[in-house]
Amino acid sequence: MCHSNNKKNCDLINGISNKNNFADDIQFLCSKVVTDEFVQAVFITKGHTPSVVLYNKHQIQDLNRFCGNTAPDGLRTVLCVDRTFNLSCLFATVTVFKHKAVLRKNSNGYPLFVGPILLHGDGQFSTYRQFFSHLHDAKNSEVGSTQLRVNDTILTGSDEEQALVKALQYASPDSVHLFCTLHCMDNVHHHLTEDRIPLKIENIF
Repeated sequence: MCHSNNKKNCDLINGISNKNNFADDIQFLCSKVVTDEFVQAVFITKGHTPSVVLYNKHQIQDLNRFCGNTAPDGLRTVLCVDRTFNLSCLFATVTVFKHKAVLRKNSNGYPLFVGPILLHGDGQFSTYRQFFSHLHDAKNSEVGSTQLRVNDTILTGSDEEQALVKALQYASPDSVHLFCTLHCMDNVHHHLTEDRIPLKIENIF
């Protein structure tokens, strides 16, 4: 679940793969930085596949509202980050958070809202750093921190991908970072299997 203009955003992403080639895709996206509210930045760096930052102002406002240090305890939630695969020729690193001002009718739980997205070609620290540094500046600009220094202590969560975690800590050094329990258990299980630990010991976890 996300904002009402999400169909437009999805159409934009789907439209990328309908171009003739990757160079056309990037040219298309660069033009959208000027004309579209969803495409916020295109990073072109020597030695890296270009990366694209996607979000709108409402997503940044909600990020501050629910994940920022000024959020009340009853509303505060974790900004979760995960990299997905096989989106055209690029990866997509997606952020999500629980929208605690809305309740699902069927489950009475909080829905997940999509936050800023990064389309990118590699999982290197410098690529993630550009993304999270951009979000750090956008988040603080939204609350007017150019005039007033804001203590940036958002809650973030991810798997144990080292480059991603390092970039999050670089961009927001005062933030608290949590690891996904499911990913941690999968990693423990994988290492135990590699080390040929007996099954009865594995089941402890």
